[in-house]
Amino acid sequence: MKRVVESMGDEGRGTLSPRDLARALGASESSLKRWVDGGLIVAQRTPGGHRRIAVAEALRFVRERHATLVHPEMLGLRARAGTRSTLGLSNLGAALRDALVADDAPTAHALLGDAWLGGESLSALGDVPIREAFDAIGKLWLNGPDGIVREHRAVRICLDGLRLLAERMPEPPTDAAVTAVGGAPSGDPYLLGTLLTWLTLRENGLRAVDLGCDVPDVALLTAVDLYHPKFLWLSLSSDDAARALAQRLEPLLMALRERDVPLVIGGRCRWTAAEAASTRPAVVYLESLRDLAAFARARMVASAAGN
Repeated sequence: MKRVVESMGDEGRGTLSPRDLARALGASESSLKRWVDGGLIVAQRTPGGHRRIAVAEALRFVRERHATLVHPEMLGLRARAGTRSTLGLSNLGAALRDALVADDAPTAHALLGDAWLGGESLSALGDVPIREAFDAIGKLWLNGPDGIVREHRAVRICLDGLRLLAERMPEPPTDAAVTAVGGAPSGDPYLLGTLLTWLTLRENGLRAVDLGCDVPDVALLTAVDLYHPKFLWLSLSSDDAARALAQRLEPLLMALRERDVPLVIGGRCRWTAAEAASTRPAVVYLESLRDLAAFARARMVASAAGN
């Protein structure tokens, strides 16, 4: 079945012609048009009747078909990102660590891009190579100011690489049934965990709003009132912030119960909050980003069923 839809959007904005995508893939233009006509690639029609293919759609095709990009720069990717990574997730962690410590942003971004184009989910990338890389990089603090500088640079490089991938992900549909809101709570200055949470939710089809780090409880509740989400998430990467959250968790939960919004907590310091709390409140604690992905998919199914 032909998958060409009419579009009145600006021609060429964030899109490729069949000729451009064919060149990026090292294929013929006639093959590209057959794939469009056969339903393998979704294309749009400009007012002038020309086919245009969204970059996000082209990347979806590359990921699902495990295609190799001959000219990845045509899709806004670094030249190296046309290759298929054979490192495996754990070995990728060591390679990513080395690139980050060396302040080599192009290589770090290409490693993440290669793995993602090869079909790895962002939740898997966060759970294994990124976590392993930063577990090692975190020990550089023991080496003094030089280690501190390298860790801060590593975080910035990784954030930039993940945002590059976010720009190439398809936008969730505007009528997506599930909205999630969250961030890192007051006193928690870490951006990487909450960005990975947002990316994982988005990759699994949710419309999510990331409030960033160091978000006061009053701002969390204000965001809940503004966006009416199906759940609120908190990413905990600071032990001190997690212990402080535990002391005010019951009032926060009471306010969320009044709004019928559950609380989901993840991050490496999630259990610090649970253990410091005087009681075990009704909070969903998730072990990993892949658990979050499964939770998000379950919420999507429940929402579709009207639950």
